[in-house]
Amino acid sequence: MVEKKHISVVIPLYNKAMSIEKTIKAVLSQTFTDFEIIVVNDGSTDNSLEVVNSIKDERIRIITKANGGVSSARNKGINESNAGYIAFLDADDYWAPDYLEEMYKLIQDFPEASLYGCAYDLVENGISKSEDFHLPPLYRGIVDNYFLKAMEHLLYCSSAVIVKKKCIQKIGSFDERINMGEDLDMWFRMNLKYKGAFYNKTLAYYNIDGPNRAMKRKHDYKKSIMYYFDKYKTDETGNHEFRIFLNQFRCLKVFDLLANYDLNKKEIDIIKNHMFPLTLVPPHHRESIMVCLSDKICSSFETFIGKMYKNLKQNSSLYTNKSTEN
Repeated sequence: MVEKKHISVVIPLYNKAMSIEKTIKAVLSQTFTDFEIIVVNDGSTDNSLEVVNSIKDERIRIITKANGGVSSARNKGINESNAGYIAFLDADDYWAPDYLEEMYKLIQDFPEASLYGCAYDLVENGISKSEDFHLPPLYRGIVDNYFLKAMEHLLYCSSAVIVKKKCIQKIGSFDERINMGEDLDMWFRMNLKYKGAFYNKTLAYYNIDGPNRAMKRKHDYKKSIMYYFDKYKTDETGNHEFRIFLNQFRCLKVFDLLANYDLNKKEIDIIKNHMFPLTLVPPHHRESIMVCLSDKICSSFETFIGKMYKNLKQNSSLYTNKSTEN
């Protein structure tokens, strides 16, 4: 019989041979030791699996499956876990030595929550850059009005979050149709149903230039969170704050989608400069504007993007002129 642990650390693995050793050793170096590590090898074609097998520790469990994407890998880890709490960690990120200790204290102090997060740094070329989470320094507690706060910062990150296993399973775990934005979809659904807690202290490190990082690759729109916005229709109707947030999120996500077209940086910047001034509109007017824009986007998202792209190519000066309007 497998010994019950307090926390299961789930690491999805796909072709991360260059980084997985550092990631696992960061977990093994934790001051809190009551955990298991579940590495879900999602059909890696490099020597990632050999690297993991070379690390000898009885707390490491390796599960190999056919490639199905990061959502299916995380779900496999959740289902195979033996703890009541699941900590997620991507195979090119890492934690401070006291990450699990501090997060376990957060769980103990705020048992009414089901989602626990902390501040994290972005790491590029080996240099850490702190994020502004728009919370008081070292804030530690329940996040009230999450979706209003999320208009400034989404807070939760897949390598800096712990969830109650029974709660994440109750809402259906990760949506396996989505391979880009699947983590955001999960935090949205968790916050719609449960309370979240947050510690505004940097305990995790997100490596944005890691090898084979998903965010660095071109993506299939039909596998992105944007393609499945309709799944939130019922929640939008019943949750005013979520509707306000999601309208803004839709609009800003247009730029992510445009990044998958063959647009150069200057052209993308023109679009951003044209759209972003909307965020400067007073909140009581901003919602109505966002609703109008998001209605256009949602009625025919691909058509909307196609027209924007075509107009931009035909007369980019139109966007330049509009971007200077007050």
